[in-house]
Amino acid sequence: DHRLFRRVVREVLEEHPQLMVVGEAINGSNALALARELQPDIVVLDMQLPDMNGIAVTRQLVEALPGVRVVILTLASTDRLIVEAVRAGAFGYLSKDIQPEALARAILGVADGEVAMSRRTAARVMHYFRQTQTDAVTQTTRLTDREAEVLRLLAQGATDRQIADRLIIAESTAKKHVQHILRKLRARNRAEAVAKYKQLEQ
Repeated sequence: DHRLFRRVVREVLEEHPQLMVVGEAINGSNALALARELQPDIVVLDMQLPDMNGIAVTRQLVEALPGVRVVILTLASTDRLIVEAVRAGAFGYLSKDIQPEALARAILGVADGEVAMSRRTAARVMHYFRQTQTDAVTQTTRLTDREAEVLRLLAQGATDRQIADRLIIAESTAKKHVQHILRKLRARNRAEAVAKYKQLEQ
């Protein structure tokens, strides 16, 4: 959203013979509207925009234009933001202090199907996913055998009543088991608990 920075990025990219800047936007909603109109191959996106964050814009861009490839170019680089951007569909996550020629190379790489990310950033993403997996395993091992049974049934889409019928227990008991599972897995709701279970099953 900073005009001076946009101008510098535009000049850097337009100097490269294989790249063409087809438009520039001042905020997220403007970017979404322009992308629908101009159908770009790649969108270079800041994480912090006046109206919405880059993750929300990325998600909507990928949904509206499945062929578009989003590269985040930002100073915001917490592990959580990087991982959320990747999950939203971003092909790259680059720092604004990147060298101009490196930015052009990274964007050309994305056009060829590569991921635009420094080795350090990639290592942080891998560590985050490994840690998440380890945490999920640790949390799941805290479940009792009966709670593990209930979680498996939840993953199959069973309701409290169906769980109670299958395990021959009271519905109120089934609900208590679900509450214990959510607490032990640190899940905000049943969907998140099931997501953690399915992550372990992969």
